Formats: sequence, C-alpha cells, structure tokens
Amino acid sequence: MVLGVYTLRLGGVQIAHREQVALYIDLDDVAEEDPELVDSICDNTRRYVSLFADAVQELLPRYRQKEVANKDALDVYIEHRLMMEQRTRDPGEVRDAQNQYPQELLRRL
Repeated sequence: MVLGVYTLRLGGVQIAHREQVALYIDLDDVAEEDPELVDSICDNTRRYVSLFADAVQELLPRYRQKEVANKDALDVYIEHRLMMEQRTRDPGEVRDAQNQYPQELLRRL
C-alpha cells in the first residue's frame, strides 16, 4: 500500500495548505491490505467517514509546511466565535465537553 501512503501524504499537505478540501480513499487500495475492512466501510460508511475525518484532522498539523494566509468568511467566523467564547469564560472554569463546538463544525475538509 505504498501508493496509498504516498497519496495520503500528498493529499495531507494539500489539505493542510487548503489547496484541496477533500481526501478520497480508494477502496481498492484498502482491499489490497484488508478486504474485510472494505466490507465494514461499505456497511457502515457514516461511521468510517467520521473516523477518517478525525484521523486526518489529528494528522494535519504534521503535514503543514507553511502557515495558511488565505482566510475566507468561514475562517473569520470560526476564529471570532472562539475568541468571543474565550473572552467570556473564566480562566479557572472547567468546561463541559458537551458544551464545546463539535469538530464537524470546525473542520475544514
């Protein structure tokens, strides 16, 4: 699956730099490594899309080679909401995990 790893690295860099907004995972590549996983992905696609998105989101800082300067309206909106939330919160306050913004809303892929 060397080609798949290379594709992920190239796609990861492009996603981290906002040159690409989607990462396509070829099920044929997955089938070469684990055919049963392909069946599981097909049977429960929504769960695996979420798992892959979480994994890519966690790996993105490793692929970032430069700071992304382009900000669109959604970037400004998210940044503003997070900044306003930090201003209104007490520094020592422990925040409930259910009251945080879902990663799906903050994710840019």
